[in-house]
Amino acid sequence: MVFGVADALPARLAGDIHAVLRRYASGDDFLQLFPVPLWSFLHWAAPTDGAARGHAERAHALSLLLHLWDDHLVDAQLPLNFARLHVRGAVWADFVDAARSLCRESAVPQSVVDSHADTYLNAVGAPEEPADLAAYCAVFERQAAVWTVVPRILAESAAAPAELAALVGDFAVAWRLTDDVHDVAADTAAGVRGAVWHELRTPAGSSRPSVADPDAAAARLRARAGRLLDSAEHRARQAGLTGLARELALSRLGLP
Repeated sequence: MVFGVADALPARLAGDIHAVLRRYASGDDFLQLFPVPLWSFLHWAAPTDGAARGHAERAHALSLLLHLWDDHLVDAQLPLNFARLHVRGAVWADFVDAARSLCRESAVPQSVVDSHADTYLNAVGAPEEPADLAAYCAVFERQAAVWTVVPRILAESAAAPAELAALVGDFAVAWRLTDDVHDVAADTAAGVRGAVWHELRTPAGSSRPSVADPDAAAARLRARAGRLLDSAEHRARQAGLTGLARELALSRLGLP
Protein backbone atom coordinates (compact mmCIF):
# COMPACT_ATOMS: atom_id res chain seq x y z
CA MET A 1 0.00 0.00 0.00
CA VAL A 2 2.65 2.57 0.97
CA PHE A 3 4.81 1.85 -2.08
CA GLY A 4 2.21 3.57 -4.25
CA VAL A 5 3.09 7.00 -2.82
CA ALA A 6 5.80 7.42 -5.47
CA ASP A 7 3.73 6.30 -8.44
CA ALA A 8 3.14 9.85 -9.72
CA LEU A 9 6.88 10.58 -9.88
CA PRO A 10 9.07 10.05 -12.95
CA ALA A 11 10.68 6.63 -12.93
CA ARG A 12 14.12 7.84 -11.85
CA LEU A 13 12.77 9.74 -8.83
CA ALA A 14 10.32 6.98 -7.95
CA GLY A 15 13.20 4.53 -7.92
CA ASP A 16 14.89 6.46 -5.10
CA ILE A 17 11.71 6.40 -3.00
CA HIS A 18 11.11 2.70 -3.60
CA ALA A 19 14.72 1.97 -2.62
CA VAL A 20 14.30 3.88 0.67
CA LEU A 21 11.03 2.12 1.47
CA ARG A 22 12.55 -1.28 0.77
CA ARG A 23 15.51 -0.49 3.04
CA TYR A 24 13.07 0.40 5.79
CA ALA A 25 10.86 -2.60 5.23
CA SER A 26 13.42 -5.21 4.13
CA GLY A 27 10.98 -6.14 1.41
CA ASP A 28 7.37 -5.16 0.97
CA ASP A 29 6.15 -5.68 4.55
CA PHE A 30 6.30 -2.08 5.77
CA LEU A 31 4.28 -2.77 8.92
CA GLN A 32 7.03 -4.98 10.35
CA LEU A 33 8.83 -1.78 11.35
CA PHE A 34 6.19 -1.16 14.01
CA PRO A 35 5.09 -3.24 17.03
CA VAL A 36 2.03 -5.34 16.29
CA PRO A 37 -0.63 -3.63 18.46
CA LEU A 38 0.11 -0.30 16.77
CA TRP A 39 -1.61 -1.58 13.63
CA SER A 40 -3.31 -4.88 14.50
CA PHE A 41 -6.17 -3.04 16.20
CA LEU A 42 -7.59 -2.71 12.68
CA HIS A 43 -8.00 -6.48 12.59
CA TRP A 44 -9.67 -6.64 16.00
CA ALA A 45 -11.79 -3.49 16.01
CA ALA A 46 -12.34 -2.07 12.50
CA PRO A 47 -15.20 -2.94 10.12
CA THR A 48 -14.42 -6.20 8.34
CA ASP A 49 -15.28 -5.02 4.84
CA GLY A 50 -16.67 -2.18 2.75
CA ALA A 51 -15.36 1.27 1.95
CA ALA A 52 -14.80 2.20 5.60
CA ARG A 53 -12.38 -0.69 6.03
CA GLY A 54 -10.34 0.39 3.01
CA HIS A 55 -10.20 4.02 4.11
CA ALA A 56 -9.20 3.01 7.66
CA GLU A 57 -6.39 0.76 6.45
CA ARG A 58 -5.03 3.35 4.02
CA ALA A 59 -5.20 6.26 6.46
CA HIS A 60 -3.48 4.33 9.24
CA ALA A 61 -0.74 2.87 7.01
CA LEU A 62 0.00 6.36 5.72
CA SER A 63 0.05 7.73 9.28
CA LEU A 64 2.78 5.25 10.22
CA LEU A 65 4.82 6.13 7.14
CA LEU A 66 4.29 9.85 7.73
CA HIS A 67 5.53 9.73 11.31
CA LEU A 68 8.64 7.78 10.31
CA TRP A 69 9.36 9.91 7.23
CA ASP A 70 9.02 13.20 9.13
CA ASP A 71 11.20 11.96 11.98
CA HIS A 72 13.99 10.82 9.68
CA LEU A 73 13.88 13.90 7.46
CA VAL A 74 14.11 16.23 10.46
CA ASP A 75 16.98 14.41 12.20
CA ALA A 76 18.78 13.83 8.86
CA GLN A 77 18.73 10.04 9.11
CA LEU A 78 17.12 10.36 5.69
CA PRO A 79 19.14 12.89 3.63
CA LEU A 80 16.84 15.39 1.97
CA ASN A 81 16.38 15.55 -1.78
CA PHE A 82 13.57 16.77 -4.02
CA ALA A 83 11.87 13.38 -4.41
CA ARG A 84 11.79 12.76 -0.64
CA LEU A 85 10.45 16.25 0.05
CA HIS A 86 7.80 15.80 -2.65
CA VAL A 87 6.75 12.44 -1.26
CA ARG A 88 6.37 13.90 2.22
CA GLY A 89 3.77 16.33 0.89
CA ALA A 90 2.04 13.59 -1.09
CA VAL A 91 1.88 11.27 1.92
CA TRP A 92 0.37 14.03 4.06
CA ALA A 93 -2.25 14.85 1.44
CA ASP A 94 -3.15 11.17 0.93
CA PHE A 95 -3.33 10.58 4.69
CA VAL A 96 -5.70 13.53 5.23
CA ASP A 97 -7.82 12.50 2.23
CA ALA A 98 -8.14 8.89 3.43
CA ALA A 99 -8.98 9.98 6.99
CA ARG A 100 -11.60 12.43 5.75
CA SER A 101 -13.04 9.75 3.49
CA LEU A 102 -13.34 7.49 6.53
CA CYS A 103 -15.18 10.31 8.32
CA ARG A 104 -17.63 10.71 5.43
CA GLU A 105 -18.21 6.97 5.24
CA SER A 106 -18.67 6.79 9.01
CA ALA A 107 -20.81 9.93 9.45
CA VAL A 108 -18.18 11.51 11.71
CA PRO A 109 -17.35 15.25 11.49
CA GLN A 110 -14.20 15.91 9.48
CA SER A 111 -13.14 18.32 12.21
CA VAL A 112 -11.83 15.22 14.00
CA VAL A 113 -9.15 14.88 11.32
CA ASP A 114 -8.34 18.61 11.45
CA SER A 115 -7.95 18.47 15.23
CA HIS A 116 -5.56 15.50 15.15
CA ALA A 117 -3.62 17.02 12.25
CA ASP A 118 -3.16 20.31 14.11
CA THR A 119 -2.06 18.48 17.25
CA TYR A 120 0.53 16.50 15.32
CA LEU A 121 1.91 19.45 13.37
CA ASN A 122 2.24 21.60 16.48
CA ALA A 123 3.94 18.78 18.39
CA VAL A 124 6.54 18.00 15.71
CA GLY A 125 6.87 21.44 14.09
CA ALA A 126 7.09 23.63 17.18
CA PRO A 127 7.84 21.25 20.04
CA GLU A 128 8.08 22.68 23.53
CA GLU A 129 11.04 21.76 25.71
CA PRO A 130 9.69 19.20 28.20
CA ALA A 131 10.15 20.20 31.82
CA ASP A 132 10.27 16.62 33.03
CA LEU A 133 9.56 13.03 32.02
CA ALA A 134 5.78 13.44 32.30
CA ALA A 135 5.93 16.41 29.92
CA TYR A 136 8.19 14.43 27.57
CA CYS A 137 5.60 11.63 27.45
CA ALA A 138 2.82 14.18 26.87
CA VAL A 139 4.71 15.64 23.90
CA PHE A 140 5.10 12.22 22.33
CA GLU A 141 1.43 11.44 22.92
CA ARG A 142 0.62 14.56 20.87
CA GLN A 143 3.11 13.49 18.21
CA ALA A 144 1.20 10.21 18.00
CA ALA A 145 -2.02 12.07 17.10
CA VAL A 146 -1.78 10.81 13.52
CA TRP A 147 -1.78 7.26 14.89
CA THR A 148 -4.88 7.78 17.02
CA VAL A 149 -7.09 9.55 14.47
CA VAL A 150 -8.35 6.34 12.84
CA PRO A 151 -9.14 4.71 16.22
CA ARG A 152 -11.00 7.87 17.25
CA ILE A 153 -13.05 7.99 14.04
CA LEU A 154 -13.94 4.32 14.41
CA ALA A 155 -14.95 4.88 18.03
CA GLU A 156 -17.03 7.98 17.29
CA SER A 157 -18.89 6.08 14.57
CA ALA A 158 -19.58 3.27 17.09
CA ALA A 159 -17.76 0.85 14.78
CA ALA A 160 -15.19 0.30 17.54
CA PRO A 161 -15.14 0.60 21.35
CA ALA A 162 -14.77 4.06 22.87
CA GLU A 163 -11.50 3.02 24.56
CA LEU A 164 -9.67 2.30 21.28
CA ALA A 165 -7.89 5.63 20.78
CA ALA A 166 -6.79 5.79 24.43
CA LEU A 167 -5.33 2.29 24.43
CA VAL A 168 -3.44 2.96 21.18
CA GLY A 169 -2.10 6.14 22.79
CA ASP A 170 -1.00 4.27 25.93
CA PHE A 171 0.75 1.67 23.81
CA ALA A 172 2.49 4.32 21.67
CA VAL A 173 3.98 6.07 24.72
CA ALA A 174 5.09 2.74 26.22
CA TRP A 175 6.83 1.92 22.95
CA ARG A 176 8.56 5.35 22.97
CA LEU A 177 9.91 4.72 26.47
CA THR A 178 11.24 1.24 25.75
CA ASP A 179 12.71 2.41 22.43
CA ASP A 180 14.51 5.25 24.22
CA VAL A 181 15.97 2.80 26.73
CA HIS A 182 17.17 0.60 23.88
CA ASP A 183 18.71 3.57 22.02
CA VAL A 184 20.23 5.32 25.04
CA ALA A 185 23.86 4.92 23.91
CA ALA A 186 23.18 6.30 20.43
CA ASP A 187 21.00 9.10 21.81
CA THR A 188 23.67 10.09 24.34
CA ALA A 189 26.33 10.22 21.64
CA ALA A 190 24.08 12.35 19.45
CA GLY A 191 23.05 14.68 22.27
CA VAL A 192 19.40 13.61 22.05
CA ARG A 193 17.40 14.30 25.21
CA GLY A 194 15.28 11.18 25.35
CA ALA A 195 13.35 9.51 28.13
CA VAL A 196 16.47 8.35 30.00
CA TRP A 197 17.88 11.89 30.06
CA HIS A 198 14.64 13.24 31.49
CA GLU A 199 14.39 10.45 34.05
CA LEU A 200 17.94 11.10 35.23
CA ARG A 201 17.21 14.76 35.88
CA THR A 202 14.04 14.01 37.89
CA PRO A 203 14.63 14.58 41.64
CA ALA A 204 14.88 11.31 43.54
CA GLY A 205 12.40 10.42 46.26
CA SER A 206 13.51 8.75 49.45
CA SER A 207 12.51 5.31 48.25
CA ARG A 208 14.04 5.61 44.77
CA PRO A 209 17.50 4.67 43.52
CA SER A 210 20.03 7.41 42.88
CA VAL A 211 19.20 9.50 39.78
CA ALA A 212 22.90 9.29 38.89
CA ASP A 213 22.44 5.60 38.08
CA PRO A 214 21.41 5.16 34.41
CA ASP A 215 20.63 1.48 34.92
CA ALA A 216 18.19 2.35 37.68
CA ALA A 217 16.68 5.06 35.47
CA ALA A 218 16.23 2.54 32.65
CA ALA A 219 14.56 0.11 35.05
CA ARG A 220 12.13 2.80 36.18
CA LEU A 221 11.31 3.63 32.56
CA ARG A 222 10.65 -0.03 31.75
CA ALA A 223 8.37 -0.20 34.80
CA ARG A 224 6.54 2.92 33.63
CA ALA A 225 6.13 1.40 30.17
CA GLY A 226 4.82 -1.77 31.80
CA ARG A 227 2.14 0.21 33.63
CA LEU A 228 1.06 1.83 30.36
CA LEU A 229 0.84 -1.57 28.71
CA ASP A 230 -1.20 -2.85 31.66
CA SER A 231 -3.54 0.09 31.16
CA ALA A 232 -3.86 -0.59 27.43
CA GLU A 233 -4.49 -4.29 28.05
CA HIS A 234 -7.13 -3.47 30.67
CA ARG A 235 -8.89 -1.12 28.25
CA ALA A 236 -8.84 -3.81 25.55
CA ARG A 237 -10.32 -6.45 27.87
CA GLN A 238 -12.99 -4.04 29.11
CA ALA A 239 -13.90 -3.39 25.47
CA GLY A 240 -14.13 -7.10 24.66
CA LEU A 241 -11.07 -7.00 22.37
CA THR A 242 -9.55 -10.18 23.77
CA GLY A 243 -7.25 -10.81 20.81
CA LEU A 244 -5.77 -7.33 21.04
CA ALA A 245 -5.47 -7.74 24.82
CA ARG A 246 -3.39 -10.90 24.29
CA GLU A 247 -1.07 -9.06 21.90
CA LEU A 248 -0.65 -6.24 24.41
CA ALA A 249 0.16 -8.77 27.13
CA LEU A 250 2.82 -10.33 24.91
CA SER A 251 4.29 -6.87 24.33
CA ARG A 252 4.96 -6.69 28.07
CA LEU A 253 7.40 -9.62 28.01
CA GLY A 254 10.81 -8.57 29.26
CA LEU A 255 9.47 -5.63 31.27
CA PRO A 256 9.28 -5.60 35.10
